[in-house]
Amino acid sequence: MEFMDTSKVKAQGYWTKEKVIESAKSYATLAEWRKSEPSAVSVASKKEWTTEATSHMLLSRPNQRTNGYWTKERVLEDASKFASKTEWQKASSGAVSKANRMGWMDEVVELMKKNQVKH
Repeated sequence: MEFMDTSKVKAQGYWTKEKVIESAKSYATLAEWRKSEPSAVSVASKKEWTTEATSHMLLSRPNQRTNGYWTKERVLEDASKFASKTEWQKASSGAVSKANRMGWMDEVVELMKKNQVKH
């Protein structure tokens, strides 16, 4: 069993908001910060400082949408570009996932059927 190197353990209360934000400034992505300073990321998450601390960072996945992006209107608009759920899944898995979670899939399927008739 490996034991943690206590010389690297931060004391309780070490991570103030200022220290968390300062720590985050050294990293370009959340993934890098999480790998190097997991305790800072954990405190930021618990104290709800993550958005502020990471505002300068690039998305770890460049095509990733921000939380809250997929509204019902955006999902339906995106789905309207496709003739089948399979095509849509390949092109826009995030929108498909949101539609499934929110129970919008029946509306999406109806929209796709209407689009097939138009074409």
